[in-house]
Amino acid sequence: MIDNSPTYYQHRSEVQRRLADAAASPQIAEIHRDLATRYSMLAQPGGNPGFNREQADAR
Repeated sequence: MIDNSPTYYQHRSEVQRRLADAAASPQIAEIHRDLATRYSMLAQPGGNPGFNREQADAR
C-alpha cells in the first residue's frame, strides 16, 4: 500500500536525489569499472577454477 502523505513523497524525493548523486560520483564509477574488469577476468576460460559462467550469467 502506498502512503499518500506529503512526508512519503518528500522522503521518496530525497532518496531518489541521494541515489542519483551517489550514482554520479567518481568513486561509484570507479567501483563499477573495477567490478566489470574483475567479472570479465573471472569469466575467461580458466580464469577462476570452479567459476561457472553459465550459472553466473543466469543470475
